[in-house]
Amino acid sequence: MTNVNYVYDGLRLRADFDSPWKEIIEVYFPQAMHFFFPETSALIDWERPYEFLDKEFQC
Repeated sequence: MTNVNYVYDGLRLRADFDSPWKEIIEVYFPQAMHFFFPETSALIDWERPYEFLDKEFQC
């Protein structure tokens, strides 16, 4: 579950746990790939631009 609803002083608040991680991965994508998948990272041409498609499956 990525979002949790809280009620505080009569207001409904949502905790967003996904956005900070998505932002970190976008900023440090090459470093994250190298850390988690070093063999795959070595095959990628990092000079070519890339695009994040994180909203493609949302309705």
